[in-house]
Amino acid sequence: MDVLSSSTTDTGPKPYTDGLRGCGAMSGPLFVWSDQPYIAADSHGSASRAWYETASVRGFTKQVLGSLCGGDVKEGAQSLLNATHLQQLAPQTLVAFLGSHIPRSGDVAAQQGLQSFLDAAASSLALPNVLHKAAPGTSSEMLSVLRSEHTADRVQTLGACEGMEGSETASAAAFRALQEGQQEAGGAKVVVVCSSEGTAQAELQLLRDIQDTLKESAAPHVMVYATQPFTAQSSATRRSLLQAAKQKQPQFVCDATCQTQVKLIEGVILAINLIAAIWIGSWMMHNLGTPTRFETPKEGVQRD
Repeated sequence: MDVLSSSTTDTGPKPYTDGLRGCGAMSGPLFVWSDQPYIAADSHGSASRAWYETASVRGFTKQVLGSLCGGDVKEGAQSLLNATHLQQLAPQTLVAFLGSHIPRSGDVAAQQGLQSFLDAAASSLALPNVLHKAAPGTSSEMLSVLRSEHTADRVQTLGACEGMEGSETASAAAFRALQEGQQEAGGAKVVVVCSSEGTAQAELQLLRDIQDTLKESAAPHVMVYATQPFTAQSSATRRSLLQAAKQKQPQFVCDATCQTQVKLIEGVILAINLIAAIWIGSWMMHNLGTPTRFETPKEGVQRD
């Protein structure tokens, strides 16, 4: 079963909901984008996808992010990732940016800025319904899975991540220095950035600086933006942020030329039906078989 799929009839254990039973599960959106076509195209051929099935932070991190970091696509991520391209050119850096302000602030400009990263990417994936435990939180849960899947030297942190003491403050300069150290050491790295910015615009600016640093390196990379948990009362802002992703799906609009062609086809169909009706009527009248001769009327009966 796909780890990102949701079913209300299957009563068996589901790997994407591990650890969510018996506690208040909360949801938040999650976005993935890359300069490479790592995300498989949808049925319309679009490389910008929106996945509306329910996933858990643990299941998504283990299956999708684990596949992006390890190169081999796991069974639960086969419908979302481009296995062929991953084998040909694996990402050198995966950045998981853990923020909180952009989806919840109601700042349209900040939300549009985040959407611009998805629009400019070679491939992207948006998940509006990612479940996680109310405690200890998204960051520690994602970190625990990443550290369990990879060696400690491959997972670096910036900022005040839960459960991680002594991490360097999240900033563009700190990330740039970390990138230079990774290039010297060689090999793919995972960087978890825990943003402590106070506003949506400041958080967006830090995200943009990190994105620009990755572009300058010209190395294949994957960006992930995950939010801290919030309740269903704030889901309206989450839906507004994802509306642009829906609008990016292929739209089939019938323009003036299309309308003229439709009217022409309608006229041809109507004419065919009319001609067929006239021809069938004439044929039936011609072959009706009514008598053409009538008996001569007899003389009136003489009265006795």
